[in-house]
Amino acid sequence: RLYANDLAGGGILDVGGYPVSMARLIAGAAIGQPFAEPDKVVGTAHLGQSGVDEWASALLHFPGGIVAEISSSISLDQDNVLR
Repeated sequence: RLYANDLAGGGILDVGGYPVSMARLIAGAAIGQPFAEPDKVVGTAHLGQSGVDEWASALLHFPGGIVAEISSSISLDQDNVLR
């Protein structure tokens, strides 16, 4: 399913929500809110032969000058870290 475009495969839909949620929670805590919405999002991704994103990365710019660098992948061996 991960590599099936017709089944909503790909890293963004499957695992990409987790780093976005964590970044929103941390940015919100830093400004005294339950969560924050990014003011600006800049990203890139690689689409594989099946048409799904195999990896993606983004910079999320939040109020207060907070910037989060996030990534997700179904094809790369990435560290699962929060710094």
